[in-house]
Amino acid sequence: MCHNTTVINHTKNGLLLQCKVCKSYQVSFGNIFFELTQKEFTHFQGFLEQLNPDHWERVYCSCNIKRKIPIPTLQSNLQIMLNRAELEELKNLLNNRLTDSSELITAENVDYTVVLN
Repeated sequence: MCHNTTVINHTKNGLLLQCKVCKSYQVSFGNIFFELTQKEFTHFQGFLEQLNPDHWERVYCSCNIKRKIPIPTLQSNLQIMLNRAELEELKNLLNNRLTDSSELITAENVDYTVVLN
């Protein structure tokens, strides 16, 4: 794990770093951590861009799970599951698309359970 890193991008749940020495990328997203070479990083970006969330939401429509979009791993019995918002946030993080900081905060941006009386 590289320690001489520069922050490339960040989102609410993620951080993208690049090592100044070996040029590898470190992606921290929620409770997931990836360390990727330049080639792996480019491939992962392309994979996420081609991922069809509509298809996976249809496949898992009858499942009682919150996250329905799988990202496969080399371990056959392990998949990373995301919901549509998490997928978009991860794609934005990796593609260095920053959200406009002047945008007003919306209810979706607040991670809090609202109880109406």
